Amino acid sequence: MKGLKRVIYFCLALGMLLYAIPHLIFEASWTLNTVFNGVWLLFALLIIAANFQEMVAVDEKKKQVRNIHKMRQWQTEQRILGKRKMLQVRK
Repeated sequence: MKGLKRVIYFCLALGMLLYAIPHLIFEASWTLNTVFNGVWLLFALLIIAANFQEMVAVDEKKKQVRNIHKMRQWQTEQRILGKRKMLQVRK
């Protein structure tokens, strides 16, 4: 569900940006309108980049969490069986 939500947000932000680009006016002077358009464009690109990064890195994070869970489960089993040797995880 979270992955689908990220895709929807990404598409909405990209659509909003594509709609707004022809309406943004950038002038040579530093007027309030030009500054607002620049800041708005930066925020839109930041939102798009954050959603894209989240869509790409979700699988890797889930895999890392799954590996940590397996390691903790193995350590618990070793503790129950009475074995003293356990893997030490480096920080």
